[in-house]
Amino acid sequence: MIRYCKDNTSAKISLSTNGVLLDNKDLSEKMISAGIDEIIFSLDAATADTYRKIKGYDNFDKVIKNIESFLKINANNTSVMSTFKCRIKPR
Repeated sequence: MIRYCKDNTSAKISLSTNGVLLDNKDLSEKMISAGIDEIIFSLDAATADTYRKIKGYDNFDKVIKNIESFLKINANNTSVMSTFKCRIKPR
């Protein structure tokens, strides 16, 4: 879908993700090579404890690892902007 949009429109392509499913290196590489312009990592907390309280399960370390992995894969690509959003207070 990213490649189709890049090839057929002049739109800026952004993706917002909580990062849970980015544990697949191949997926990250495909998004980057397809031409994604921006990826927004939306975190619900700044600590594992708060994340667990908000979400009801503990994926914080996995999400942080996935984000770090994406950033490493994207380190030599200056065309993909990474943005981070984090909720500061629990619901």
